[in-house]
Amino acid sequence: MSHFRVPILILLFLSIMSAMTVHAASLDLKVDRVVVAPEQQQNIRVICDNMQGKDSCIGTLHVYVEHNLSSRIEVGKQKVNLEAGAKKTFQFAWQPEEDYWGCSVKAELVVSQASAVKSNRYDFVVTRNLVKASPAMGVSHSGGSLNTDQLDERASEFADGGIPLLEIFSWTPDLWEHINPRESSWKAGQGGFPESVKSISTLIERAHTRGMKVYSYAQNSFRGKIGEDWSQSNTEDLLFPDPEAKVIGRRSGDAFVAYSNPFNIKTLNRGLDEYAEALKRFEFDGIRWDGHPGIFYTPISDWISRCNGSTSSYPYNDKGQPLVPDDPDGTNAQLVRYTYDRIGKKLPKLKWGFNITMGPREIGGHNTRFPQMFRMLATGNMILHESHVHCGPDGRPYIASNQRWNTIQDDLAYSSELLHILGGYIYRGDVGIGRNEPFLKHLFSMYFASRTRVFGVNPWYGSIPDAGKFPLDYTRFALRYNKFLFHPSLNRINPQVPLQRISVSSNAPFPVRFESTCYDLFQDQKLYTVINLLNSPLTEQVNVFNTPEPKLAEKTVVNIRTPLGLDAKTARYYVLSPEWEQRAILVKPESPTHPVVSINVPSFKYWAMVICEYPVISENKDKASQNQSFLPVYD
Repeated sequence: MSHFRVPILILLFLSIMSAMTVHAASLDLKVDRVVVAPEQQQNIRVICDNMQGKDSCIGTLHVYVEHNLSSRIEVGKQKVNLEAGAKKTFQFAWQPEEDYWGCSVKAELVVSQASAVKSNRYDFVVTRNLVKASPAMGVSHSGGSLNTDQLDERASEFADGGIPLLEIFSWTPDLWEHINPRESSWKAGQGGFPESVKSISTLIERAHTRGMKVYSYAQNSFRGKIGEDWSQSNTEDLLFPDPEAKVIGRRSGDAFVAYSNPFNIKTLNRGLDEYAEALKRFEFDGIRWDGHPGIFYTPISDWISRCNGSTSSYPYNDKGQPLVPDDPDGTNAQLVRYTYDRIGKKLPKLKWGFNITMGPREIGGHNTRFPQMFRMLATGNMILHESHVHCGPDGRPYIASNQRWNTIQDDLAYSSELLHILGGYIYRGDVGIGRNEPFLKHLFSMYFASRTRVFGVNPWYGSIPDAGKFPLDYTRFALRYNKFLFHPSLNRINPQVPLQRISVSSNAPFPVRFESTCYDLFQDQKLYTVINLLNSPLTEQVNVFNTPEPKLAEKTVVNIRTPLGLDAKTARYYVLSPEWEQRAILVKPESPTHPVVSINVPSFKYWAMVICEYPVISENKDKASQNQSFLPVYD
């Protein structure tokens, strides 16, 4: 199967008939960046192609930027007169003035002779904070075996798939001691992949050209041959699972791994300084710790001992002394703060991310046990909840919390709500092993509908038979409508689940899920009620290989009671889904002024949304509120 190649959007070849002539013109749309910041220019090129035409094509080219649900900004208009066999390129530029979040640049060619329209679009995002606005983080293995063109293609695959955030992992010569490479090429300490200074620099440079941000994977351990040689003669730098320090490291196949002692200040500084130098050298935008720089996840257990095969309940230093502080939470928080300060002084604009479970206690969550550490990790940072959906030969996930769809949904609701309150940005992953399109689309739908972003999307995997790539239509949809999925002001104003003013009916085989995925958003002097509708999988047991395709959810009706204080006459209602060509459709209910409005939702298989847009009534003023508008009342 060929790789997913998207240096440009798919060409639209349409035959447009008029009474006398046939027009075969097509549009090809290219943009410079998948991410632009306010006041940064987005360059747009539209290629009008009449190479296959037999007659001239005369029309008008319109270029717009669309944002929110239906807002449209005109970028340019151009008369087009293409002789048969001709091709012309038109240049446009647009400079956003504010954070628009998800946008689409859309080109439309209105062919005069045929009264027909040809169109093409590209989804991108306008933001100063990509971590909160990106729907997904892509992951790239070491790229040392790829040439410059292949690295450029890899960056474009992510950008054109609506995945503007990238992590490069498994690239360091070893982890902790020699993070900053001394050679021009080497084998990565984790995995033994070929890598080079040129490949890392090229991939990051190409990603930056497209506006993407790039994170570096990080881990506080020794790995590889260099790490093994170092640990043999520097045992004071290590942690041990054995009080007699008999075990220096462990092997997984031919790979050596041992864990550093963060209480050895010389070792800690060496590793942090190495990371800082490497991050600056390669111009990484952020760092994502696999875990975090602390070690105590519980007072009697830690992730290091588990990595060492659970041979002890806590680690030892090289003197055989157990490392069990009186205040594990405070100690971890202190180590995290030290790491922030040590690297942050050299790279003050660095973005931070951590891999840590934050769900309920029964699935190993740490937020209830270590609140001080957890708040420090979560606030304003990317948190990767790395509950991989990896599985055995039977396709069933290893991790208990991923065994059943209901459990996944409950876990997502809990963890996303928690991170949302703390001002963190939750990414879940990874989904790279999915071999079944229904499985992936159910999973992506649940993630996005629960305000959770996806981690580990790799467009070139080609792992789905007959489909060949991840459902990138879902990530592009989530990038375009990210304001209504991830905005910090999405809130449960009424904490009851579901919202009391909403009910849903459908003739789907199983009830459509919506109870935990309904939110309100105050933005742009409007109240939006966002209702995510999820079609239930046919089997409750998760299987990444054999998930059956669901039956259509048909005749779905969403009943919504208008909040008191808002005018039903000015409300607008939209239905959205990545499964529909138009994606967002304005609908008009039969009784728009009735207290309860019924919205008919077109058929969908996995995920649809209903968004109610209520302008705040600015004419009604409260004299005691200093001219502030009334807010809606929820009962």
